[in-house]
Amino acid sequence: MKKWLGSFIALVLFLVPINAVAAVKAGDTCKKAGITSTANGKKFTCVKSGKKLVWNKGVAVAVPKVSASVGPSSFEDLEANYAGVPQAAWKKSAEVLTVSKAKNGKLTVLIGPSTRPANDLPQAAISQVSRLFPNYQEAKEFVLIYFNFKDANWAQAEFDKYIGTDGGYDTSGSVQKICPSESGCMGGLAVKNQKTEISVSLITAGTTSQNDKRFLGGVIEAHEYFHTIQNAQFEKSANNTGKMPRWLLEGSASFVENAAINYESFDKYKIAKASNIQGLLYRKGFNEPKLIEFLDAPSLGKDWSSWDLYDPVRVYDIGLLVTEIMVSIKGPESIMEQFKLVASGMTYQQSFEKVFGISWAEGVKVISKVLAKQIG
Repeated sequence: MKKWLGSFIALVLFLVPINAVAAVKAGDTCKKAGITSTANGKKFTCVKSGKKLVWNKGVAVAVPKVSASVGPSSFEDLEANYAGVPQAAWKKSAEVLTVSKAKNGKLTVLIGPSTRPANDLPQAAISQVSRLFPNYQEAKEFVLIYFNFKDANWAQAEFDKYIGTDGGYDTSGSVQKICPSESGCMGGLAVKNQKTEISVSLITAGTTSQNDKRFLGGVIEAHEYFHTIQNAQFEKSANNTGKMPRWLLEGSASFVENAAINYESFDKYKIAKASNIQGLLYRKGFNEPKLIEFLDAPSLGKDWSSWDLYDPVRVYDIGLLVTEIMVSIKGPESIMEQFKLVASGMTYQQSFEKVFGISWAEGVKVISKVLAKQIG
């Protein structure tokens, strides 16, 4: 009986509003001493008061001010001001996140019977990503499935309950892809049921994940939740995310994970970004012509086949740097606007020109020139 009860508790669903963490008040109970949450312009810290853990009175958080002299204002002055791109992109993101509120969506957390998640407060990361895009639709429900290698079969069964073959995908083997062995059980995956509109993410929580800082600070949850916002733009659309450049799909998620988690510290943002792009900097395999070839690939706007020819990591790191340029010019919502416009029926090239006021043919030349300087 005790053994059965232990398994039952491990499988309990936790149903909470996505913005629950953002809505804390001084004196409210909290779960773990030292954790922080920002709401209504204040940063609250969980402290011990007597025998209870409560949120303290909080301290005011300064809203970052974007200086007109930092970073480019358009693609016309991008090359001249490319050195200011990282700080401008971070500041514009932090400014939006600090003053906006998270959506009040439904979060369902499933934890495997022998699993202990590396991050015990996923709501914080999810809230921060949500606040970056206040004017864009999000999934009505987000399901997080945490599992380790021992719980792989359980995780696949739970995943199939929410998606299955009737959700628009064949999800068989999804768990195996990111958790093929005890030592190789590391990663995340996000899928949306095309019928129920419920977004589901698998997140590994094995030994390898427990020792990786990306899994400890909410980076994985931030990355995967951002994918659900991308997907939400395509509800009831004849198009899908396959019409977007693969480097923008994954690169923007990599940028957002850093900008959302590190919005209070530019130094921490820079460190996280450096970790993301170190492989690209080390190999030095992309000059200006090769960058144009990569970004303006033959299958752009049709499918992702062109990027199958490259190391798969390149869609993440090169895409991150392109996203950073876009955000430095127009802010974080310029990313999602491109997804929304393609969902409305535009080609990717048309969406880019609509957002940035320059043709994609000309824009990709400027982007590649600047990237070549950054990674050369």
